[in-house]
Amino acid sequence: MEKQQQIYDWFYAPVPSFQLKSFLKWLGGLILTLLIIGLIFKTNTFISLILIAGMLAILFFKFVQPYLKEKATYNGRPADSQIDTWMEEDLTSLVTSAAKKFDIDEDDEDELKAPTFVICFPVGDRFRDGFDGKRRWIEWAFHLFFFKEDSILYYNGVFDGVEDKLTSESNERFFYKDIISPKSRKEGDQTIFELGGTDARISYYEGYCMPFHGKNRTSDVNFTVRALEKLMHSTKYKTS
Repeated sequence: MEKQQQIYDWFYAPVPSFQLKSFLKWLGGLILTLLIIGLIFKTNTFISLILIAGMLAILFFKFVQPYLKEKATYNGRPADSQIDTWMEEDLTSLVTSAAKKFDIDEDDEDELKAPTFVICFPVGDRFRDGFDGKRRWIEWAFHLFFFKEDSILYYNGVFDGVEDKLTSESNERFFYKDIISPKSRKEGDQTIFELGGTDARISYYEGYCMPFHGKNRTSDVNFTVRALEKLMHSTKYKTS
């Protein structure tokens, strides 16, 4: 089974439930019908057995078979950890594709003056709780900040994990000379990151974010604020 079908089943496969009340109603109706036929036509034992077999076949194909199929689909879903791995791979690939889209080489220190700031967090009301009790979302918002020599390239959008596609995306450039100051602060459980003097403002819950850490990427907002402050105050990168 292909990956996207497995992801779809993990999120949408219904919990198997045998329709006992409907089954009993149908059983009662078929038995009553069988008795009426027997009384009216005085059917012999052989014909009665055929009618009973037919009745059981009806019940099997209407109730038992759908339940077994539903149960097999539900139990055959991938493990919670597999969903986590696939989502992390998809989001990582998305970040890499975004860099390529703008011809950015994240390994080139002459092109990017600080690690790419990456924030990915779940959005929307399409989610499901795993067997481990952890909630997992279908849609993820992502925000990328590429720190170039004279400006920040800001790219953001929303990724649908079931459809494996972007449902929205946009980008904007902020010149360092227009930024008053980068800021991060806490408001309750939320973290707020903003570039003073611009309309760039992101609020998110850190505990739900997909972390990116390494030489060329980071999800550490405080590290990014310090790096950006240093970058903005460096005479080398100031523009008139």
